[in-house]
Amino acid sequence: MIYFRLEVMRIIRGGLDTWRRRESENRQLFLFIVLATIPIVVIAPIVYLAGIVDMLRNPAIIGLASIGFGILLWIADRCPQATTSVENFTWKTVACIGLAQALAIIPGTSRSGITITIARFFAISRTEAARFSMLLSIPTISAFGLFAAFDLAKGGGLTNAEDAILAAILSFVAAYGAIFVFMRMLGWISFTPFVIYRCALGILLLTITAL
Repeated sequence: MIYFRLEVMRIIRGGLDTWRRRESENRQLFLFIVLATIPIVVIAPIVYLAGIVDMLRNPAIIGLASIGFGILLWIADRCPQATTSVENFTWKTVACIGLAQALAIIPGTSRSGITITIARFFAISRTEAARFSMLLSIPTISAFGLFAAFDLAKGGGLTNAEDAILAAILSFVAAYGAIFVFMRMLGWISFTPFVIYRCALGILLLTITAL
């Protein structure tokens, strides 16, 4: 939210414009985020309550997902890059990206990876695909973070607040640094290094599982 603070402020203004029923680019960006967030917010609780999440936490599934979705990203990244900005996405594109995000409930899929993949299939540039994926992560991760916090509190997992605060600070620094480097790199490299990493990780997991 801090890295994309300008976009976040635009989304907030868009929410206010939606409340006031006033047309604006900010309103459209806000509605894009809302539309793309709906699928995972609806599907994830169903999968969790059905106990399917625990079934999916299997090294073999994670390995196959890492390889399969990694190859899919490589194929998508061969598409041409258009100059379309996030604000000029179509509703169809946003809906497809939102549906793809719901696949992130499968461990090894990568929420950012699958949303960027679908965006690239629509010929959206790497930078804009990553930008929308990051903005889309804000409501999704916030919702699941809040749910996880309640779950931990209920199970007595928040007894050591100092360790939790330290972990949060370190996570923030690492995440901000990763986003900063990632967004800069997209100006001069493709997603191939990430594809290689995903395939290597998948092969390693499958090998360990087979032993």
